[in-house]
Amino acid sequence: MQATFRLIILSSALVMAGQAFGEDCGRHIRAGETYGNVHNGPNQQFTGEITFQNLRRCRQGVCFTASMAFENSRDIGVDKATGFWSGEHFELVRSVGGFRETQLWSGRCGPRSVSGEWLIEQVPDNRGRFSIQY
Repeated sequence: MQATFRLIILSSALVMAGQAFGEDCGRHIRAGETYGNVHNGPNQQFTGEITFQNLRRCRQGVCFTASMAFENSRDIGVDKATGFWSGEHFELVRSVGGFRETQLWSGRCGPRSVSGEWLIEQVPDNRGRFSIQY
């Protein structure tokens, strides 16, 4: 089964916020490890975890699958995601459990975290910032 990835272009000021210099994501992200993340929505902040799995070389760079859970989210269970990174550029597509929505994350890997912006594909005005801490 081959994953389909969407190219999204987001505000570079938000994507680069908090990152002094970009770093290759492969220096920090490991398969099977769990990382904390913060997902800021328009009206609420969600905290949770992401576990990367199935890291493999692909046309886009390094592709992966991931499991994501948010502690204070109304979502039930664990959401699945697919994504890739190429150098410091990071993208992820999350299926938001139970809501039939697709959340697109685009960011940049830095020395301590991946930082960037997300949006709901079906409602592009529903957007915010995220951070994945190593």
